[in-house]
Amino acid sequence: PDPGEPLEATRAEPGRPARPAAPPAPRRGDVLGRYVVLEALGRGGMGEVYAAYDPELDRRVAVKLLRTATGTAADQARLLREGQAMARLAHPNVVAVYDVGALHRRVFVAMELVAGGDLRAWLAAAPRSRAEILAVFAAAGRGLAAAHRAGLVHRDFKPENVLVADDGRVKVADFGLARTSSGATAEPPPSARDELAGGGLLATPLTRHGALLGTPGYLAPELFAGGGADARSDQFSFCVALWEALCGSRPFPGVRARELCAAMAAGAPPERAHSQALPPWLRRVLLRGLAVDPSARFPSMEALLAALAADPARRRQRWLRTAAAAVGVAGAITGVAAWQWQQGEVCQGAGERLLGAWDPARSHAVRSAFLATGEPYAAASWRAVQGTLDRFAASWAAMRTAACEATHVHGEQSADLLDRRVACLDQRRAELAALVEVFTTADRQVVEGAAQAAHALTPLESCADTAALLDAAPPPRDPAGRQQLARFQRRLGRSHALYTAGRYGAAAEAADAALATAAELDWGPAAAAAHNARGAAHMALGDGAVAEEALRAAAWAAIAGHDDRQAVQAVSNLVELLGHHQARPEASEVWGELGAALVGRSGSPPDLRASLLQARGTVALTAGRYQQAAQLLGGLAALQERALAPDDPARAETLTALAAVALARGEQGEALELMRRSLELRRRAFGNDHPRVAASLNNLGAALVGSGAHDEALATFAEALAIKERLLGRDHPDVGTSVNNLGEVLRLVGRPAEAVPLFERALAVWSAALGEDHPWVAEALDGRGAALRDLGRYSAAAADHRRALALREARFGTSHPRLAYSLTGLGRALLGVGAAAAARPHLERALALRSDAEADPAEIAESRFALAAALWESGDRRQARALARAAHETYSALGAGGARQAAEVADWLAAHSL
Repeated sequence: PDPGEPLEATRAEPGRPARPAAPPAPRRGDVLGRYVVLEALGRGGMGEVYAAYDPELDRRVAVKLLRTATGTAADQARLLREGQAMARLAHPNVVAVYDVGALHRRVFVAMELVAGGDLRAWLAAAPRSRAEILAVFAAAGRGLAAAHRAGLVHRDFKPENVLVADDGRVKVADFGLARTSSGATAEPPPSARDELAGGGLLATPLTRHGALLGTPGYLAPELFAGGGADARSDQFSFCVALWEALCGSRPFPGVRARELCAAMAAGAPPERAHSQALPPWLRRVLLRGLAVDPSARFPSMEALLAALAADPARRRQRWLRTAAAAVGVAGAITGVAAWQWQQGEVCQGAGERLLGAWDPARSHAVRSAFLATGEPYAAASWRAVQGTLDRFAASWAAMRTAACEATHVHGEQSADLLDRRVACLDQRRAELAALVEVFTTADRQVVEGAAQAAHALTPLESCADTAALLDAAPPPRDPAGRQQLARFQRRLGRSHALYTAGRYGAAAEAADAALATAAELDWGPAAAAAHNARGAAHMALGDGAVAEEALRAAAWAAIAGHDDRQAVQAVSNLVELLGHHQARPEASEVWGELGAALVGRSGSPPDLRASLLQARGTVALTAGRYQQAAQLLGGLAALQERALAPDDPARAETLTALAAVALARGEQGEALELMRRSLELRRRAFGNDHPRVAASLNNLGAALVGSGAHDEALATFAEALAIKERLLGRDHPDVGTSVNNLGEVLRLVGRPAEAVPLFERALAVWSAALGEDHPWVAEALDGRGAALRDLGRYSAAAADHRRALALREARFGTSHPRLAYSLTGLGRALLGVGAAAAARPHLERALALRSDAEADPAEIAESRFALAAALWESGDRRQARALARAAHETYSALGAGGARQAAEVADWLAAHSL
């Protein structure tokens, strides 16, 4: 078949229903959405392309009508989502997407109309030099890299999907098979699964489209087995296309997929005559990009492009040009050539600047340190750290080279701006070096948080924000000032590394040293950054007063110095400190509003928006403002979906917080789904035997309890407890959490005698590790009190609930919704001893707190039913039955999760008629 022939047919295949016939092809003058069709431009495996006119914006556009795999609404919705994702991407080397819509069971995409042909036609039009080919592919590679940074995977990169405009511009096109990174591991469609199972796939001609979601001749080997596409599979396709352009044929021989798979399985491309034209350095680069094992390829497209640009012949050519000019009669020409050579040489070797920070020797040292801890999750943590730091280092080197060339080669950037960008990049290198140093002396705690610490390196994108860099005070330029700046950067980097590794005391000491250096340096941004580091460390240590003082100083110093990045970080920490740690949400609100204004002024960079959303969402959750928490944390999750890598553990943290909101609001199904997603993310990031996985299991168990799946909840809590005891020992506070949760489930299933010793163990663990006045102690006291009440020991139960209430009021004040747990328990215990009059005010207060805070409906029903019993005993029987009926309706609506309580209330109503 023709390479562009679609796989779809209207006839039914065995075992599959026939698809509905497609609508007729548009003709000249037809309207697609608002676009008027002018002419057909071509067709491919995913649809047809038409030149069209946009009357609203008075311009010609290209409109592509996409085919769905099945013609279903679900497929149409998927293509719409993918088109919208592509519309987010704006880059000079990617065809711009203007609009996406649906029409007659088809999805259309309106995009930039590029006058020219595709890359294959450009290669065939005239003999092309290696330099010309590499330049065109470098431009296309930059477009792919931009897509990857936006979380998109092309999945079908080939010469036909690269356009070369008549004016020489190069643009990657036809993202019709693109997937967001988060969906890159999706299961292959039924047709692909069937062919994989029956061997039909290996007999498929190489030009066939559809079943493999790509063109087999350019596909990475992992995709033939139904594996997930990612940036590395795009890199493989890019190298196949570049090899073909340079050598005249693809690197792996074969006419059909069976032969192609066999050639790939054999390893490196064979020594064929046409490939000998490749110089050794270029062949080495391409072979790495063509590695069968994805992990052996370059860590990113940026790293591959940097390797392709590092032609060793460049230095010789520059020297020869300079030497030739030196014997000429035109002295001016000699000067220009020498200048170009010197400036080009200045920008070489950016990767060498990472020696001692992240290089093979340091990588080996970190691996050895991780494995030496003997922790079962050490190897998984090492692999995650290695991939993250490799990508960071490659991006750093590429950005350092680009910054230098912008000034010394292209003349596009002032020396002052270069100084500012270099100072920013040097700070990022210092952070990297310091984190690696911490990793080389890793203990269990460091290894546990290593993957998250690596992801927490300050984003490099801030060093490309020229407007922000120019707005801030310039770094010192005199030699003494530069030496002091380097010393400050090392100390600040060490504080940041120790903080992300969880060594908060050492991080505070390093921040104090950085602050002392900043005072000597007398450079505003340094003081703001040092105060920020000091505040964050002391906040983690629980030193609220010191943290608040440092963070306020950081915020005002940063605002005065026009350093919005440091200002937002300080403000975000202040919001969390005041609103969450100190339970003063009103005090945090004004800082939150200031932070929002600063984020907007700085152009809303994703990491700063995320920092503020996380802080404000946490405060809203702590304050019981669940609707606001859901909005803020939902915005954070959407932002992370676009901006973070699919395996970034920060996404799991946000999902967990959203699940806590859903649980608090009684949305058990939503909480359960979010908890499962969080658990899966953590399993992928950390492996199965890791404390953070145990924490996710704990959270999942809580959601299962809410949905009434008590047996599964018991098994989940038991699995979490086993991991924690194995990794943390029996006396760790996190072990107390799992023990307490097991006790709660046993109480709920009617086994209070077994629950009491578990609550007592949790109480002992938390009291010893956290202090007897810690709020977690109240959780164990309320749990034991409820179990004692179920056993008929009402006086002892009332004592536990009174103590828990005092602890909660001391921490949260008198109006926090969590007080309702202790108040409801106390009221029910007093009812047990016949003190209905004493119980009533506690139960009325509990119901008011829960009603005001959008609490879980099951919790509101619990308070209503308890208050109904108190009112009945007090003589207010009509109101008592009304409250009981309301509680019964709520429990009944919860299904399995409220069945036991609904039956209990029904029995009470039957026994208490008017």
